[in-house]
Amino acid sequence: MKIVKKIGLLVVLSFSTMTNASIIANGDFEDGSFTNDSANYDLLSQGDGSLSAWEIIDDVVWGMNPNDGFAASSGNGFIDLSGFSNNSPNGQINQSLTTSIGLEYLFSIDRQGDNAQVSINGEVLDLAVAAVSGQWTTYTGFYTATSNSSLLSLKNLGNNPIVFVDNLSMVEIDAPINVSGPAMFSLISLSFFGIFCRKRMFD
Repeated sequence: MKIVKKIGLLVVLSFSTMTNASIIANGDFEDGSFTNDSANYDLLSQGDGSLSAWEIIDDVVWGMNPNDGFAASSGNGFIDLSGFSNNSPNGQINQSLTTSIGLEYLFSIDRQGDNAQVSINGEVLDLAVAAVSGQWTTYTGFYTATSNSSLLSLKNLGNNPIVFVDNLSMVEIDAPINVSGPAMFSLISLSFFGIFCRKRMFD
């Protein structure tokens, strides 16, 4: 039975992410006015408006195809919350999100190096490893909205010189999911597979 439930959850989450758009703007850090300060990194200080959709609370570095051997997990851009080396132990960026009270959201982030703290409206998210790709690890977690406006914060909590974040998304998973065509065929196939697993368990 647990296998069937897990399959059902994977199906729901997969189709939620396929059909519902992320409410985080510029979650892959590709958009904005980039200035190459050093090695294709741009130092963003408090109040800097260069990074589209994000508010800079304390110094961070924006990498864009850097030439020091590091690379983004998605696209070209990523954020290092530690600043240059580790000179920004309190690096932080925020974004205000439009949410719906009572609805549940699936949050995802790619991280490298020391783990950045992720919070929404002051609530630190409980994140679990979902996948590993090269130097990057994908973490996911759930959040139930308590207001129509939610403040997402990413914060550096230590002195590690690598606190990279990239590829953020947050999708509503309580909304009805419209599935058609090939997606419907895949959903039906997974459903039959779940039934088959359950039958084998009780045979």
